[in-house]
Amino acid sequence: MELVCYLSNFLVIGTEATDTKGGGWIRNKIPLSVAGLSIEIYQEPEFINAKKSELSGQFVESSRLIVKNVSGSDVEYVVEVVRKISYLLSFAICSEVIFYGWSLEGAHRSKFWSARGKYCYFRPPFCCVDTSRIKDLVEDCFDSYSKVFDKRDLNVVIDLFNTPEVSNLQIELKLATLFILLENLKSSYARSRGYVYKGGYYWSKDGKRYSFQSLLVEMFYSVGMSVSLKKIKNLRNEIIHSGLSQLSFEDQFSIYGSCRDMVTEYILRLVEFKGDFSLYEGRGLHSKKIS
Repeated sequence: MELVCYLSNFLVIGTEATDTKGGGWIRNKIPLSVAGLSIEIYQEPEFINAKKSELSGQFVESSRLIVKNVSGSDVEYVVEVVRKISYLLSFAICSEVIFYGWSLEGAHRSKFWSARGKYCYFRPPFCCVDTSRIKDLVEDCFDSYSKVFDKRDLNVVIDLFNTPEVSNLQIELKLATLFILLENLKSSYARSRGYVYKGGYYWSKDGKRYSFQSLLVEMFYSVGMSVSLKKIKNLRNEIIHSGLSQLSFEDQFSIYGSCRDMVTEYILRLVEFKGDFSLYEGRGLHSKKIS
């Protein structure tokens, strides 16, 4: 039997073409091999050439994800895999990809739930036209991604990562949300290392005390990243303590962009991705390779 899952806000071009009723073809299919499952994602044809700016901010019932050869006893496992895939797709295109229902063909079983989320398209980490890298991300990284999904609260991480863009927040709120995301990442990293939170600081087992900056430096270094956090730390302190910054909008936006790129790279390294991703600061024109 086939499990047909329904996704919203995933507007992309496929890697393969399918035939249309009128005798033509349309590139709206992405085949995937994930977690031992044979999966096909189909973009609804009416959205292939739709004007994306007119759909921004809407809940768009965009896609069907079909899992082949599913038995009734496997549904719970498959649904959990699809839930995790939906978060990974959300991260890849910086849009709130929502898994909102499924039906098991031939078994008269289905389940739908209330859901909300918005379509967004602005400087995503991965291209939505050439989706080969999205396919690589899901297929190559799903196992390592699944291992850290709960340990590092990646569902929350991805929601926090997307919220500033999807909700079109003011720059101070964009920055504040990213700073909360950094706090989330460092806290889950500290827990994974067995560090103890006491007196406002994390402490290692050998008695080393970590500040906000020193713990983040270690966290990034753990995946092979050497980062400079001085500007981020100073702006974080200013916004968290006063709600405003004396920096110009341009300077704040530059720090916001570099912080997004830093977090993007960290998440990709965490799930062991190898390849190129688009830089937010590069406006989609420049990319960085993780090897």
